[in-house]
Amino acid sequence: MRKAVAEENKRRKPVSKNIKVKSKKEEKKKIEINLNKKQKIAIIVAVLVIIFVIAINNYTSLGLVLNKNIDQKDAVQVELETSNNKIVPFGNEILVYSNGTITSYNNYGKNTGEIVIEDTVDADIQSCGKYIQVINKDRGLVYVYKNKYEVARIKIDGNVYSGNINEQGTSVIEYSTSGNKTILGIYDSSGKQKYNVKLSNNIVGKYVLSDNSKYLAYADVNVKGISAQTNINVIDLTDVKEEESNTNTVHTEDNSLAYDIYWTGNSVVARFEDNYLLYNINSDEKTYIQISSGQMLSVGDYDRRCAYTEIDENGICVLNIKKMTSDKSKVISLEDTPKYFAYEKGIAYVCYGKKIEAYNNWGMKIKTYNSDIVITQPIIFNGGTSLVMAISNKLIMFTI
Repeated sequence: MRKAVAEENKRRKPVSKNIKVKSKKEEKKKIEINLNKKQKIAIIVAVLVIIFVIAINNYTSLGLVLNKNIDQKDAVQVELETSNNKIVPFGNEILVYSNGTITSYNNYGKNTGEIVIEDTVDADIQSCGKYIQVINKDRGLVYVYKNKYEVARIKIDGNVYSGNINEQGTSVIEYSTSGNKTILGIYDSSGKQKYNVKLSNNIVGKYVLSDNSKYLAYADVNVKGISAQTNINVIDLTDVKEEESNTNTVHTEDNSLAYDIYWTGNSVVARFEDNYLLYNINSDEKTYIQISSGQMLSVGDYDRRCAYTEIDENGICVLNIKKMTSDKSKVISLEDTPKYFAYEKGIAYVCYGKKIEAYNNWGMKIKTYNSDIVITQPIIFNGGTSLVMAISNKLIMFTI
């Protein structure tokens, strides 16, 4: 009996096989290889997405324009109630002011909101980022709006001349009191006064706050007989005490006016008739740039690039597009002397009587607009890619 049971157990005993067991090291290596493949695929997909996004956002710079020529019938047209309107760019929208009401439109001509001001005034309007500043000079009132909602109302005791606002909603108001010199009042986005800077008795020109609201740059002109001296000044606002400030005059130029002044990073850029000054507040370094050797007609700039039209040595009207610090430029011969010229965010708009041509930074003509009527001064918005004109009681706009 026992013998039979033993034989049966022997028969049922599984036959051993040579099964190759993978080591933990090999398994780990395989997982790493699979992960590496997935990582490579993810990187490739991410790169393609980035390239696609850049191409879409910069298609005009790349010259990828599907409809290169458009007529007035292809443009967006908006009928307005009056023909006396002020137009101000506001991000990817425009603001149209008339009779105490500001109406906003996007680049498709859609009404996107209204701001009703208490006073029907000849308002002075500026915008930057999400903020809008409205000045009623007659009453010495300054209204500040964020995303079209009022966030501050500032009362100025004096004669108000002008103002501007930066992306932080910090307002600068130029005014004077009876018998006193020019004052720049600086207020935060809630309307609280931060500084009250008394300037010299010179004629104050352009002025602008840095993006972080810590520095104020301005130009003034000292007239002496038949000569004039223009000064570019910078004030460290964190050092202003009891309305007195230490003004740092960083540049002086004789018999030449400063037509524009703005900040790019830590540098002040000042444009004179045919040259630029770049001043870095951190390094105290100055860079002087001569931009035209011919008869310059008009100029535009942003960041550290500029574009200008001029009559060259052969008597031909040309468009130059360049980096300020570069000796090289793209030169395009124009068919005629432009009636208007604008350069925004890398797009140069050359406006003739009934035609507008748009060029990118590579000098490529990317759009031609043909109008049935004489073109008025165009206003650029929507990151430089949209253009609007007010003709009588109508807005005409297009996007390149």
